[in-house]
Amino acid sequence: MQRFGDILFLGAIVLSLVFSLLLSLRHPANAPLALRFAWAFAIYFAVPLSALVLLDARRRFLPYFLATLGATAVIAPLVLRAWVPGGKAFLFIHPEYLAFSVGLGVLLLLISGGIGGVSFGEWGLGLGNWRWWVPWTLLLLLLIIPLVLFAAWAFSTFREYYPIYGPARESLSELFKYQGGMGLYMLGWEFMFRGFLLFGMARRGSRHFAVLFQAVPFFLMHDGKPEPEMISSFFGAIFLGYFCLRARSFWPAFVLHWALNMSMDIVGFFW
Repeated sequence: MQRFGDILFLGAIVLSLVFSLLLSLRHPANAPLALRFAWAFAIYFAVPLSALVLLDARRRFLPYFLATLGATAVIAPLVLRAWVPGGKAFLFIHPEYLAFSVGLGVLLLLISGGIGGVSFGEWGLGLGNWRWWVPWTLLLLLLIIPLVLFAAWAFSTFREYYPIYGPARESLSELFKYQGGMGLYMLGWEFMFRGFLLFGMARRGSRHFAVLFQAVPFFLMHDGKPEPEMISSFFGAIFLGYFCLRARSFWPAFVLHWALNMSMDIVGFFW
């Protein structure tokens, strides 16, 4: 019975990953910026949050009712844009509807998790062993700048590729506006891989398998990036996987990845 429960648990995690990647790869949102970042936050953060609350909430009426409402508020606009005729055009003009629905859904899911006994820390959402990871993260942040400068000097593809957002190449204010949105993007991105997938898989299986499992889709999602970045993403994902398991939190991965992306954009802007 326990083995069957583990299969259902891991299956729910995999199905959530498949749903998110399907939306990301087959139904991307690149413009306007508000839609792009709301879409990314929805599929990378809100979808897995829906799954984990539904998996872990105590089987009482109110927590499950709120979790179901929250998950519906998250998924409905995603289905609307991806598969309902006219939905894509509607949300292109009115991205605020997506943002409101997903924001409301996340709020309901957090309330449901709070009253339903969900241990968000077991999914990497807590601060974990912050006394360990904060100093190490600060040290790694200091190493990012020379690493990015070397990459920009050694590989012209980095200088040509970043910043990805065209207006951010010409205007410093647009660059910082774009990076503000990228913070939201990276929050969802890192929670999906170094939170939901990593800690979810580690709870019901081998920690080493969990690290490798989250590294593969992370690597594949870098298709189209400069080749040195794509190659390094696999090894970076493995490093961050073990780092976050030791930290018992996904937050250091979020800080490091956002700082790395911001550094590449700033170097690309000024180089």
